[in-house]
Amino acid sequence: LLALPCVSLRFNLSHRIISGNSIDKSELNEAFHLSPTLFALADGLEGWALNGVRPELYAMKTIELIKEFEGLVPEFCEDLSTALHHADRLNDQPGGATVLLARLNPEAKTLETLSVGNLMYILFDEEGEGDAGVEALRGGRLRAEYISEPMLEGPFRPVHLGESGDHPSIASPRTHSLNRSKLILFASSGVALNMPEKELAETVERLWNVGGLRGPSLIDNIIEEVYSRSIETTGVTETNEKFYRETNHHRVGGFKGDLSIFFGRIET
Repeated sequence: LLALPCVSLRFNLSHRIISGNSIDKSELNEAFHLSPTLFALADGLEGWALNGVRPELYAMKTIELIKEFEGLVPEFCEDLSTALHHADRLNDQPGGATVLLARLNPEAKTLETLSVGNLMYILFDEEGEGDAGVEALRGGRLRAEYISEPMLEGPFRPVHLGESGDHPSIASPRTHSLNRSKLILFASSGVALNMPEKELAETVERLWNVGGLRGPSLIDNIIEEVYSRSIETTGVTETNEKFYRETNHHRVGGFKGDLSIFFGRIET
């Protein structure tokens, strides 16, 4: 459990990671940072390994620079694009990565996000009766309020930063009002390549609303369902590959890379 110091608005997230279809977490191509009001995730492009480059190095450097900038300029999150430009400009590692930044603004009571690539997030609301307050909603039904969309340049090439990559100005910003406590899920590229965003949202809703799962058992079940897709081969037949190329969709199923899910509450 990633519990953080008490502030007026904060992330309270748990996470599960499967590295290359194993439980070995020492070879992750991803890196993340979590502070009370900031979440950052960078996912190194695995294709660079074919050129002898360790994909995790660019991702790790990106997160290191985000953390450095957060420490130097605590209010930098007023403009997430400044942090992204900082990380892109000073990253001297080979390779590239998809990046997602999410910032809580306690004064404005908003969630602000900036995304490059196919890292995803889903914002959930707990539906309850009346305005009885947050505590009364903790047993309410979960409903996906917002589902992010991937930024892709082709079926196997997400928009990304780094070598042969895109300029950080391409990043997609989004702002969400937080009038009460919400739940949020962040997921790596490997998750998106195995389960479509809408289906992932429906999976979480089903496990919460029908299965009655909460906490660690919920997250375990989410990543197990995604993992089961990663070992399927039905989604990567020659016919389907041709379809993905022609329609500019990314493959769903059969991806054997890292799988990371972060899920929890935005506390108000």
